[in-house]
Amino acid sequence: MNNKDLLNLIDITVSFEGFLALNKLNLNLKKGELRAVIGPNGAGKSTLTALLLRLFEPESGQILIDGTPVRNWQIKSMREQLSVVLQESFILSGTVREHLQFHKPDASDEQMLEALRRARCDFILEDPDGLDREMTEGGQDLSGGEKRRLTLSTALLRDSSIVILDEPTTAIDPDSRRQIQQMLTEDFADKTLLIITHDEDLEACFESRIEMQDGKIVRRIMPGTAGGVA
Repeated sequence: MNNKDLLNLIDITVSFEGFLALNKLNLNLKKGELRAVIGPNGAGKSTLTALLLRLFEPESGQILIDGTPVRNWQIKSMREQLSVVLQESFILSGTVREHLQFHKPDASDEQMLEALRRARCDFILEDPDGLDREMTEGGQDLSGGEKRRLTLSTALLRDSSIVILDEPTTAIDPDSRRQIQQMLTEDFADKTLLIITHDEDLEACFESRIEMQDGKIVRRIMPGTAGGVA
């Protein structure tokens, strides 16, 4: 393991009722590295996300964060190191302030407004009610792109060292896709970022990519190389 690695998955195996979801997977991410994970449905990408959230434990192998096995971390402490934005936007009913403080209870108004600005949430910043704007549960009063940008603002607000995004540009309008692509390459540039995507335009924004199939990494594309079979 390189001492600059922030996240390591070593020989990870996960199966469900006889189906091998991850098969001796090895993956490492360095501090500040941005990497896209691509592959067909059923390749193991979503299982990887759930595993990092510790929704279940691997059958074999180990996961290290900053060199420490995650089994040695309290789940609360480990999740403070991670921000995960799922494809389905999670938005609470109540004010924008209440929604953001659910994710970071001690956040100041200044921190919340800055996160909204970086997430291109002009629809809130330009609203006269601002942080006091009322929202319906699930964000039914917002477009798909607005919901996604608001959800990404919570990851910026939490300021975790590792950020995992599941299909951040799926099923949204072209302008929101463009804004999110810009946000990921500019405003998350200091984070260790793992993006699961089918979006070829988004994939092309990242020099570092891995392709998964049948629970394995079948190709790694790294800066300065033409890629190769793992």
